[in-house]
Amino acid sequence: MKICQEWIRVCAASNIPLHKFDNPLMRKCLQTRVANGGAIPKCSQLRDCYLFDVYQTERAALKDLVANKQVAMIVDELSDSKERFVLDVKATSLDFDKLSPGGNSVAWLLDSHFLSETNNRTVSQAVVKTVHEYSIEYDNIRVFNSDNVSYIKKAFCDTLS
Repeated sequence: MKICQEWIRVCAASNIPLHKFDNPLMRKCLQTRVANGGAIPKCSQLRDCYLFDVYQTERAALKDLVANKQVAMIVDELSDSKERFVLDVKATSLDFDKLSPGGNSVAWLLDSHFLSETNNRTVSQAVVKTVHEYSIEYDNIRVFNSDNVSYIKKAFCDTLS
């Protein structure tokens, strides 16, 4: 249903978790005060039936935004609550004629990689995989930004430059 997909887009853009709409008061408000609000299912059905399609659509749109464009790549390593290594690969367009409505540059999260270890090899593989998935030409990567960790610098110098 189109309303369910649009609902997921709105919630994601507003940073509202889908489970918030399972609250009985919220369900009643949706059903009585919002046109077609009763057509919006609970969060489990939204996740199971609609979320992946919305994700795929948004990801395709993001691929169009960065493909064949000059970009700045932003790579950041962190650990999650289970002490696993997470590598976030982000990009921002360097086309300053197409900034956000507020005139700011927007960085998009292209991928999050869960790594068994962090070193120049695993970082290089993750970044190269993301660059290929989004059809970003290496010559179009004008800026490579990180927190200056030595293995990320080595990954850039040895593999990506």
